[in-house]
Amino acid sequence: MENEEKVSISIDGYEKLLLDLTAILPNLNAQLKNMELQEENILKSAYLLDYNIKPRDILELISEPDLELFCRTKDIKLRGDLYLNTLEFYKDAENLFLENYENIARRDLNKLKENGITVKEGDLGLKFEELTKLIFAKLNLR
Repeated sequence: MENEEKVSISIDGYEKLLLDLTAILPNLNAQLKNMELQEENILKSAYLLDYNIKPRDILELISEPDLELFCRTKDIKLRGDLYLNTLEFYKDAENLFLENYENIARRDLNKLKENGITVKEGDLGLKFEELTKLIFAKLNLR
C-alpha cells in the first residue's frame, strides 16, 4: 500500500512520459476515457494525479505488445520488467531533487526515502547547496 502512494518519478518526468505515450500510442487517451474520466484530453499529469492515477497505473493499462513497441521506439531496455525500465527511463533525478528541496533543507531522510530519493545524511548539505545554486541560476540570480 505504501508503494502505491509514491509517484516514483518527477512530475516533469510523468508529463514527458504522457507526451511520448500519446505520440506513439494515440489510442491511449480513448482507453483512459473508458475509466469514466470527464475531460477530453486526460493525459495530463496534474489531472491524473488528482484522481490518484500514477505512472505505473498508466503503464499497466497498456497491452504488453504496445508497451514493447513503446520501449523499442524510445530505446528503453527490454530485458527485465518493462514497467520498471520505463519508469527508470523517465526518472529525472534533477527535477525529483528539486521537487523535494524542502525535505532536503529540513534533512528529512524518511520523507526523502518515501519519495524515492536515497542520499547519505552527510551529503545532504552539499545537495542542498547544489540545488540552491541551480534554482538561483534558473532565476538568473547568480
